[in-house]
Amino acid sequence: MPELTTFLHLTDLHLAPPGQRVVGIDPMRQMQDVLARIRQLDVSPTFIVVSGDLTENGSAESYEVVKGALRELGGENTETPVLLGLGNHDNRTMFRRVVLGEKTSDGLEPYCYSRLIDGLRVIVLDSLIPGHPSGSLGATQLAWLHD
Repeated sequence: MPELTTFLHLTDLHLAPPGQRVVGIDPMRQMQDVLARIRQLDVSPTFIVVSGDLTENGSAESYEVVKGALRELGGENTETPVLLGLGNHDNRTMFRRVVLGEKTSDGLEPYCYSRLIDGLRVIVLDSLIPGHPSGSLGATQLAWLHD
């Protein structure tokens, strides 16, 4: 029997600075509960996908919280890849500066990429239209996907 690839998918974290509640919920408390449950799993995921909304408001402070959560999620001593996607509450410029460490970003270029993990091709696309709840992939990303 072939070996199975196990992955974990989290979405809509809506992380915010400590103490800030989102629609009456403490997103940091929820994230800590999720991390505790992940540590109790019988199997370790080969990779983890975290799709947007990473933050509630796209602020630099929120992305600092995201960075801390990602360190815990991937594990300090493991090399579990954590693949990120953005949502309509995210801000490309702040995400790129704080999480990716990019010094210059105008926030216009979609954050899309492809990774080969354990023989499985994972493709992450970015449909974010800043300031809008809906999204669109656009001709450039569709051409990239085709290639």
